[in-house]
Amino acid sequence: MVTKNLRRNERIPSRERVAIRWDDLIGQPKFMLGNCLNISTDGLSVRIDQPIAVRTYVTVRSEKLKLAGTATVKYCIRRNAWYQIGLEFTPDRVFNNAPALTFG
Repeated sequence: MVTKNLRRNERIPSRERVAIRWDDLIGQPKFMLGNCLNISTDGLSVRIDQPIAVRTYVTVRSEKLKLAGTATVKYCIRRNAWYQIGLEFTPDRVFNNAPALTFG
């Protein structure tokens, strides 16, 4: 049986570093660097060392991806010693800079 890709937009692999900033449950600012796994016009998947709660608003920055904006954590999955988070860009931010990507 062939499975159909139900994603709205193509995911492009990337290995660029991504800076993530958010406020924890008591309002304290947090900061973490992660590695982008893939990116699309609507969001990105990132490998990080600590979990971030689902529905958390974050600020995402990457100079190499020419990306700066806000997103919402859609999922956070533990993968052995790291976590994979899915970030959906907020409506004011759409990524359309595919030439900046590093394929890998």
